[in-house]
Amino acid sequence: MEIAELHGGIYYWHCCGDTTRLLEQLGGLLFELFHAGPWTDVRKAAEVFGPQGVALDICVQKHGHYRPGPWPAADDVFRVAPEDIENKVRQIVRQATEGGAIAFSIEAGPLHRMHGAEQDVKMIKQWIHTTRTIRANLGELSV
Repeated sequence: MEIAELHGGIYYWHCCGDTTRLLEQLGGLLFELFHAGPWTDVRKAAEVFGPQGVALDICVQKHGHYRPGPWPAADDVFRVAPEDIENKVRQIVRQATEGGAIAFSIEAGPLHRMHGAEQDVKMIKQWIHTTRTIRANLGELSV
């Protein structure tokens, strides 16, 4: 807080851990971009930062530095089923928009669980295709 006061705010806050309990307190700081890690409640982050005009950088991939695994396949960018990609993206969009986010991005996060280049690239392309399809049809689809 002292650093933010000294410099007139903080451009980017990044924490991969669960910052849900700290959101109200962090909401008192001036940010341009807030990283909502995979453990952080997206809707709550949008409620706190949306009215302030702060964009959200929403991370999908959970990883072992912050909570023990293993996680269900739906929480792993490389193991998720195609239909779960759509569900995950729709859930994030719904939580962010209902929470009042003014702008947000969805990022995979740390992709250190490698299953071989061919399989990894195939999954990344599936995420891109699914996300682009949802984005292109936001006005028509119930997210």
